[in-house]
Amino acid sequence: MEDERKVAVELGESVRSRREALGLTLEDVNKETKIRKAFLEAIEEGNLKFLSGVIYVKGFIKAYLKVIDAEDLYPEYEKLVDRLAAERETRNLETVVNYMPPQKRFRKPSRWWIYGSAILLLLASGFMVWQEREQIREKSRLMLEREKSQTVESAPLPEEAPASEDGAMPKVVIVEEAPLPQEAEVLEQEAKSEEKEEEQVPAEEPSETKVLAIEFEGPCWVRITKGNEVVFQGTLRKGDTKEVVVDAPVRIRYGNAGVVANRWEGQTKEKIGQSGEVVTYEYLPDGTMKRM
Repeated sequence: MEDERKVAVELGESVRSRREALGLTLEDVNKETKIRKAFLEAIEEGNLKFLSGVIYVKGFIKAYLKVIDAEDLYPEYEKLVDRLAAERETRNLETVVNYMPPQKRFRKPSRWWIYGSAILLLLASGFMVWQEREQIREKSRLMLEREKSQTVESAPLPEEAPASEDGAMPKVVIVEEAPLPQEAEVLEQEAKSEEKEEEQVPAEEPSETKVLAIEFEGPCWVRITKGNEVVFQGTLRKGDTKEVVVDAPVRIRYGNAGVVANRWEGQTKEKIGQSGEVVTYEYLPDGTMKRM
């Protein structure tokens, strides 16, 4: 603590000597900084405890040093103020701890009243059941009789089949009716007509899918739209190739048309625009392309 006091006094003397060398009084500094004269005197005397609040102390010192062109002393002042603030917090904490009343020992609550309540509840329940035992037996008997009567009433009666002369049950024979000759001919004709129709239906030829290859000789921003959906958007570099399947109308917007070449329907179009030019082309499934 004495070391901080000594450093504060030495710094204060340096501040006073620089102020006097400039021919300034504390009143002059007060008018310039709007800081009370008592605070300025405390800084020069090294009595930093007189000032409260770390932020305010640093602000006062910095403003004072700026007026007398002594801002090179501020780093030492900043370290000193931080040490004093830390010591003050430590002392305050020790004071609070020393004056804290002794903590009362936590007393574990007794559980005997819980056990007693549970036993009383069980005894009361058993007594009520014992009093109602005859009524419970009568209700159970009535419920069993009611269930038996409902089961007997709902059971289906078996149908009696006529017995044969020797007492054996008759056999059931299922006879399938054969189709009439006229119906057989009609069915055969319908089958033949269906076969002919299947033979006459030509097989669908697979449609050829058009693929557009885009080659880039330099950086170019590209946005590819198929229908109303943007399928790609980004910047491609020199040497990149982008292939697009044109199975529906495709619109492509190029941000630097001079570095783009198209391979489309076996033909290569070296340049689709000027360098730095922004253009939009539409490619159709029939192999045509047009500038928008």
